[in-house]
Amino acid sequence: MKASVSSLVALAAIGLGAAPLYGALIAPTELGGTVDLTATCPDSGGSPETAASFGAVGVVGDLIDINTFLSTNDTELGLFSASGDLLGANDDTQGLLSQLVFEATSEGTYYIASGNYNSFFSPGFGATGPTGLPVTTTVNGVDASFVVGGTGAFWTSFDIVPEPSSLSLVAFAGLALLRRRRS
Repeated sequence: MKASVSSLVALAAIGLGAAPLYGALIAPTELGGTVDLTATCPDSGGSPETAASFGAVGVVGDLIDINTFLSTNDTELGLFSASGDLLGANDDTQGLLSQLVFEATSEGTYYIASGNYNSFFSPGFGATGPTGLPVTTTVNGVDASFVVGGTGAFWTSFDIVPEPSSLSLVAFAGLALLRRRRS
């Protein structure tokens, strides 16, 4: 199933995703199908700066499942921090398909480079590989499909937010400051 850009904007507007820092927002379709980024976001995903965003996918401490199990080709994955550190790479977890299970230890934006067999990942957002083949990347059950172009990797991102108890503490501290200021 392909989602139109207008349906992605509508989903974001009603709160079913977070506004991306760059690129397009990936959101689940109404019927749970994949979002075809080749059709909906042709300028997205060529680099970390234009990464298509999965939005907020978890809180600090969660396990994040990143895989290409719905792809039909031999795939590879690279995971990067917001500063470009290579946090992990994988080839061939399930047959020729890739998976990274990542424990989110800090909040922030993380970047995924999805590629086909013989891709290479290195620190500083380094990703090169073959082009022209489709890949479907799934992050915590949300799928995005695309054809790898450019330098040989399609870039997506996701956000990790603070655990709810941390948010409560921040809100409580803010209220205390407001009361103190009024006195």
